[in-house]
Amino acid sequence: MLYNNDYILRKIEDMGRFLRNITHKDKGEEEEYPVLDEKANFSQTDFLGYRLNRLLAEKKVNEAENLLFETIEQDPQSAYLKVALNFYEDLHDMPEDELEACDFSREEIYEGLRSLCRWYQIPEELCQ
Repeated sequence: MLYNNDYILRKIEDMGRFLRNITHKDKGEEEEYPVLDEKANFSQTDFLGYRLNRLLAEKKVNEAENLLFETIEQDPQSAYLKVALNFYEDLHDMPEDELEACDFSREEIYEGLRSLCRWYQIPEELCQ
């Protein structure tokens, strides 16, 4: 089981690095989602990031992933890819026991990243 977890962790890190490179986001760069802009409006992207962060804070990981998938399926705009990467990075950074308590696994993180590759038509061989 340890070997399997190490393999999945490496795959998540490799895929995250690749997707980060194509979106030009540095790993050390903290992504923040302002709640309101100067006109007191939410952008769709910021609002999605905000909602995902709230659900993660409440340990509602499956609900957050469902929201992410539903949003991207309805409108796969490229800005949502960055939000999705931040979401999966946050999940990847969670301790194993915390992920398990949320009824989520490293394998689901990996599968979520693979789904992003399909939605954004990134060649499968690049997402391995």
